[in-house]
Amino acid sequence: MWGACLCLGWLASLCVVADSFSMFKPHKTDVNLPEQVASLTSSWDVKKLRILEFVTAQHAASGSPGWALAVVHHNETLLAQGFGLNEVVANPANQVSPDSMFHIGSVTKTMVAVALAKLVLHIKSFGSRHLPWFTLHDKYAHTYTTLHDLLGMNSVFAEGDSDYQASFGVYSSERDMVQRLGSYATTRTYRQGYAYANVNFAILGQVVQAVTNQTWGEYLTQAIWTPLGMMHTYDWAEHAPADHQLSKGHFVCNGTVAGHEIQAVFVGAMGTSWGYHFDPKGGRALGAGYGIDVVGPSMYRNLDYFDKNGDTAEHQTRTGFVPSRGLGVVLLNNGQLMDKGSNIQRLSRVRTYVLGILLDIPQNELVAAWNESVLAADALYPVGDCKAAAFDSTPPTPTYHPSDAVKEWLAGEYTAMAYPDFVGNASIYVQNKNQLVFKYGTYAGPLIGLTNTTFVWNVFVAVAPAVTVRIAKLPNGLPTIAIDDMFAFVKVLA
Repeated sequence: MWGACLCLGWLASLCVVADSFSMFKPHKTDVNLPEQVASLTSSWDVKKLRILEFVTAQHAASGSPGWALAVVHHNETLLAQGFGLNEVVANPANQVSPDSMFHIGSVTKTMVAVALAKLVLHIKSFGSRHLPWFTLHDKYAHTYTTLHDLLGMNSVFAEGDSDYQASFGVYSSERDMVQRLGSYATTRTYRQGYAYANVNFAILGQVVQAVTNQTWGEYLTQAIWTPLGMMHTYDWAEHAPADHQLSKGHFVCNGTVAGHEIQAVFVGAMGTSWGYHFDPKGGRALGAGYGIDVVGPSMYRNLDYFDKNGDTAEHQTRTGFVPSRGLGVVLLNNGQLMDKGSNIQRLSRVRTYVLGILLDIPQNELVAAWNESVLAADALYPVGDCKAAAFDSTPPTPTYHPSDAVKEWLAGEYTAMAYPDFVGNASIYVQNKNQLVFKYGTYAGPLIGLTNTTFVWNVFVAVAPAVTVRIAKLPNGLPTIAIDDMFAFVKVLA
């Protein structure tokens, strides 16, 4: 599954989990550096004002079109506030409001985990028991992989398995994708350890469908969302009524819009860049739960904490929950940032800072945590790649012009050289008697020559603003093409 869509005004229904604090205001010369503000415990109303001023400033600094924020304390919604625009081009007057709908990406995994819990499925049961049509290339893993393994991200699947193909629309449905996994040779061993992979929850979504005879979205609507009053939450944006305020996705670069398994993903510089602050020497474990990312003392003062982050190609979601305080924070962004690390992870740091305000964390601690995260993020990703083809609407300049004979040699149908059923097919054809066009999945776009072996596929999708295509010639004379040096195809003779 690639992400549900929900309305900010109903986020309170999602937040089962609070307390208090301080205020942050960006430095006038550098929006990444908070000013030193007196650390005094304040009333909820003052905290709300401080949070709104802080988030307003950070949204402006991000360059992203629109943000949304929800803060819940026990059963009370303290804040449900929009910032900026739902869309930049088509309707620049369309402001983000509590009724705006954002893609929540992988936060959908939390919903599916709740669905499985409500169905009271035994998590140690084997996945193949629920999906008799489902197979794995690794037959041992096929026999013994349980729902627990999939929920805890401890399966044979690695990060990115099937994501590339799904991004290009190779699969006709989630079931189609899951069925094709049987022809793909996974690289991980059985229960090798934690590895985040979206495909685990695509399989679990099919388990929900097999058990209930409903899609996972239909079941969640009937069993979870409607009883909770979440009347504006949908499994796919396409299922939302036309009159709803859909927050459109954007790409932003340098201000231009165009389980229960121990894991170490969020320990060290990577975790700090996301706004986490965890001391592995304290004798405590940081883990991953079922449908959640981080469980454990990864925030201020070893408080109990968990969250689920969600990213789609063009949206970001960050959550944070402190059960002992009955506190929940959700932040949404409709502009996927693609420049330096501190801007890419700004929403994560804002989540951490807002929690600190609510938890009465001293200002000097908030400032130190913020600055540490900025430095870590920029060290990991110091320079953004704002490709002109994407952000300035400037197509790549061709430096190689294939002859008619080369075009004829390249044109035709192609099949994947490895795991063709899983990877899918591709094609090249000549458009307007001149332009080579490459098609993969549902995407088609011009091939722009750089050299006689290197082209740029001028499409803009989740995986990249432009895709490198490399051409080679087999001993038998047939052309091969490789996209992003990842998947290779060979021309099929008619």
